[in-house]
Amino acid sequence: MSDWLTSLCAGLVGGLLVLSADRLIEPPPRMVTVDLQQILAEHIESVGLRQLDKDTAAKEAAAYGAAVQASLDELEREQHALLLPAPAVLRGAPDLTDALRQRIDARLAQTGTVRP
Repeated sequence: MSDWLTSLCAGLVGGLLVLSADRLIEPPPRMVTVDLQQILAEHIESVGLRQLDKDTAAKEAAAYGAAVQASLDELEREQHALLLPAPAVLRGAPDLTDALRQRIDARLAQTGTVRP
């Protein structure tokens, strides 16, 4: 066998070993769904039932948005998951909507912005 062919084969085998080791050390994220549209609709409905002045509504909206973003980031990191919108996935992916809702509520309770 010629030297260049031996080198090519050795390089391919080495590359495959590196890729395999990388997958073993850090597996790819799993795909999960969250129904953020449902969570936001529930929040909007609950806010609509209360009579809030503009300043209070703006403060609560900012706190809620920050809680949603932080909870999404935390859930994604802790679950080592790729979060997909629930309507985009027909089946086969676990639904973490309830876990996300609980995290948002807990974060709001910590900041003193309790969700109604």
